[in-house]
Amino acid sequence: MLPAVANYIRADADGIPVVNSRDAAAEFEKRHHHVLRDIDAILSAKPNLVSRNWFRRVDYLDEQGKPRASYNLTRDGFVLLTMGWNGEKAMALKIAYIDAFNAMESDARSRNVTTHDEFMEAIREIVRPLSVRFDGQDIAIERLETHVVRIDERLGRIEFRVCNGRKRISESVKREHVSALQMLGGRCPCCGIAEVVDAKGNRSPFSEFDHFYINSNASVDATWLICKPDHNKLTTGILARDQVETQFRSYQEKRRRLPGRQARLF
Repeated sequence: MLPAVANYIRADADGIPVVNSRDAAAEFEKRHHHVLRDIDAILSAKPNLVSRNWFRRVDYLDEQGKPRASYNLTRDGFVLLTMGWNGEKAMALKIAYIDAFNAMESDARSRNVTTHDEFMEAIREIVRPLSVRFDGQDIAIERLETHVVRIDERLGRIEFRVCNGRKRISESVKREHVSALQMLGGRCPCCGIAEVVDAKGNRSPFSEFDHFYINSNASVDATWLICKPDHNKLTTGILARDQVETQFRSYQEKRRRLPGRQARLF
């Protein structure tokens, strides 16, 4: 349906016919902040338009009493906005078109052949195909914005997993724990009972490597080799880690005091 913009035309303080940007947004079924965004884009691309006073800033109070921005659009500002084309050449074309339109209007009015209603209907005919294109662009922009937000959320989750996700314990770190526990007697450093490494340096099938602090830290100083029952208890939370932190620290201190450990890097 053709927007009834003529119903919202009123005279501003200077007696110039204008349409408020909020009314334009309502008639074209747009969000007002999108209309403000497009006006700002026009004025940023062509700062000299400010002096033409086609877009007249007027603030209003919202339902909460807070000041909000809007614009009173002259006929020229309204037509320029609703054309909805993009790019430097398109902007220049629109300005040239409006200047030519003004010249034709002046000539017609001098011959008294154009009434106000006829003139407004001419504007509607001009705006009709262009506003449809603009609406399509607005919907596409909204969809793109939503898509970008979703991509940003996914990237955030990927970044979190990369930075904070579970990191595999390297083979060199595993060898260090097996070697250290062999030298320390082979018992589980958590319970001190189960055998996790035999005298020949073979790891027990009933043992597991464990990230003691966080899964993203897989260094030799933040992991250990313990029996499966203790590993299951720690993983499920049946056994709180702060209850066995003393055992973990004791194991790490003993490991570091073993021959040759002080100078080794893993």
